[in-house]
Amino acid sequence: NHLLIEKNESFRQIYIDYIDTHTEYSPEWTDPCPDYYGMFTLRFIKNPSEIIGEEMTLDDLNSSLCLLINFTEFKL
Repeated sequence: NHLLIEKNESFRQIYIDYIDTHTEYSPEWTDPCPDYYGMFTLRFIKNPSEIIGEEMTLDDLNSSLCLLINFTEFKL
């Protein structure tokens, strides 16, 4: 995020969101209702309703952050 602020692209800042609630069961679901409790998402600070990618485990989040860091160091 610091690099984005320096490049005047603060609208692209992201944050890590931890899902700390269980998914409630819905009678409309025909398959088992997915429960993302304990997982992580990446979201934009300016638009937190938009998820970047999908729900991730801690290992997936670690890999994604490493990829983003390498990309920003190369790109910026």
